[in-house]
Amino acid sequence: MDLEDLALFRAVVRCQSITRAARLFGMTQSTASRHLQRLEETMGASLVDRSTSPVRPTARGQRLLQFAEVTLDRFEALRLESENPADLRGELRVGASSAPAMGPLGAWLAEFGRAYPGVRVRLSLAGSHAVERAVLAHHVGIGFVGGEPEDCCLDVRPVAQDRIRLIMPANSAPQGVDVDPAWVSVMAFIARDQDSATWEIVRHRFLERGWELPAEPVLVVDSAEAQLSAVRAGMGVAFVSEAILSPQDPTVVAYEVRGLNLERTLYMVSDPAHLLRDPLSLEFRRFIDARTVPRHETLSALRVAAGRNAYR
Repeated sequence: MDLEDLALFRAVVRCQSITRAARLFGMTQSTASRHLQRLEETMGASLVDRSTSPVRPTARGQRLLQFAEVTLDRFEALRLESENPADLRGELRVGASSAPAMGPLGAWLAEFGRAYPGVRVRLSLAGSHAVERAVLAHHVGIGFVGGEPEDCCLDVRPVAQDRIRLIMPANSAPQGVDVDPAWVSVMAFIARDQDSATWEIVRHRFLERGWELPAEPVLVVDSAEAQLSAVRAGMGVAFVSEAILSPQDPTVVAYEVRGLNLERTLYMVSDPAHLLRDPLSLEFRRFIDARTVPRHETLSALRVAAGRNAYR
């Protein structure tokens, strides 16, 4: 049994498409189909139901998927054990949205740099959906985002918790620790662009409660830092990650919205097919895994088991 065939099969199940899995592996759809057929011949059974859309694993395919997850993870671990940290060299490309970048990621990158002195890190900041696209395009090897990605081909691992806060200028802030959602809906609102998971989560949770959304924004910006600057200038209010706020900043005040839970999970995302050819990113993922959650608690496996895409 060829490990690449096993990895391709895992990608087919995660992507729910032979064509999309083939694209991740840099091969044509017909070539991917031949690899899958070779694996099915080895197993003596059909592994995916090609009559459905999206493609689903058969009962035998589900059992092989469990084997593939364990086998490929063990292979990655064995390969990394043979590497001497001092010998790892090159450029590690990481993408991140504001919340993880301003939160735990800085400390992780500093620790990784001390452990692997021959590795140079290039960190690119963008909205969560832009980071997701960069991972799929292999512009970065590892991404950190503020919401569960839409693309089911990605390996998705929770790494930290965050809270979204409503901020406003200190000189116009009301008294109290929370604000009424009806009041928020009529305030001058500073929004993030469509790549932001923060605004998407706020919108989703307002709609869940049947509440009116904040008014048409007076300004749309491409970063949380730009939102913060606009709020300081008195242009309006904004929803931002708690991670970017400083308790010592006297210019803005952060609030909860009464009755609205704005806690969220931050995620690490990667393309499993790309990691097979990118040892630096693979080692960095393992490094983060060791500091966050057990390997078996990945959302990729949970998505497959549940037979669904991301929640959006």
